[in-house]
Amino acid sequence: MKKLWSFSTTLRSPDRIIDFLNVLTNLENQKWNNETQEKFQILLIQNRKYVPEKNNLSEDLEKMDVNNIPMSSVALPNIPKIGLGTWKMDNDKAYEVVLKAIKIGYRYIDCAWEYENEVGVGKAIKEAIDTGIVKREDLFIVTKLWNTYHRPDLVEVNIKDSLKRLNLTYVDLYIIHWPLAFKPGDDPYPRVNGHIQYDKVPLCDTWKAMEELTKPKENRPFLAKYIGVSNFPSILLHDLIMYSTIRPIANQIETHLYLQQPDLIKWCEKNNIIVMAYSPLGGSYDYGKTVTDKKFEHPLKNSSVLSIAKQKNCSPSDIIYAWHRQRADKYVIVSKSENEGRLKQALKIMDGSLKIELTKEEMDLLSKEDKNLRLNDAAKVFWEIPSFE
Repeated sequence: MKKLWSFSTTLRSPDRIIDFLNVLTNLENQKWNNETQEKFQILLIQNRKYVPEKNNLSEDLEKMDVNNIPMSSVALPNIPKIGLGTWKMDNDKAYEVVLKAIKIGYRYIDCAWEYENEVGVGKAIKEAIDTGIVKREDLFIVTKLWNTYHRPDLVEVNIKDSLKRLNLTYVDLYIIHWPLAFKPGDDPYPRVNGHIQYDKVPLCDTWKAMEELTKPKENRPFLAKYIGVSNFPSILLHDLIMYSTIRPIANQIETHLYLQQPDLIKWCEKNNIIVMAYSPLGGSYDYGKTVTDKKFEHPLKNSSVLSIAKQKNCSPSDIIYAWHRQRADKYVIVSKSENEGRLKQALKIMDGSLKIELTKEEMDLLSKEDKNLRLNDAAKVFWEIPSFE
């Protein structure tokens, strides 16, 4: 009982605390052991909507397989429809742009240990909080586990390093950046004779360590509210779900006009996984197809996009943002810009304050522009693994 009460003080959601207190009022005649306590914690951590028979909670928990509770019963976090991406920003630029974005109204900030700019991001967050622009609970902060930290004993090391840089006690979502494990060490891209050195770490072991980050320990509070993945195809996600206790709430993937991935998005939606779309406008990469194919036409210059934009008297980027907003329910985008006007315009379209509605015919026309063209194939270009083939 004492252990459970201690756990209750770490709950992040008011309705979860109410659920917890309702259960505590009926515990006098119930028998609890470590297994039932752990299962109950999992239900609360995952926001599971579970109502046991009156006064039979401990008995129900002993019989329960938490993995068989339908994912539709999990209450997903309310993530803003658009987040600010920070890739390829140094610390000074990250500070400047993140603070500007928060002032404009952005509440979801996306970063990663590998971007090497979490200090700048954290500085901007602290200033925004200290000056009263936002409260910490208003923000949804995402960062990512890097490939050299996939060993179970290094997962917590990596998030703690990120939290130190961000000057935060927790992140809202912690993501496995790539489903690839590199050999650990000081070099984030360990190579021998030009070849990446991989580590023999099963994803299931990494995920179990990720799950522990959402749980408070005797020597620390929880470090991540939620956990998720990035660059995972459906087959890997299916496998992960089969052995996970705390399931991923998000999959961050490249998707845009030329890489629409409708089957993966439908699968994620069906399995209660939020799609986080990066490079929503098509990105600007200095490697891959955008460089090697001289005939490459950027999505912003696509004839169908230009035609619809002309009809609606708006910009091509407006049309693509509107297309993203109408694609799926459990779907948000991670967009990157340093321009204040573009940041404002994208936010207005994605939050619905600026109404640009595409007809079914226009949505169908844009769906025909899918080329299955991946622009960020880093694993294939740099690490010799065609991970999406």
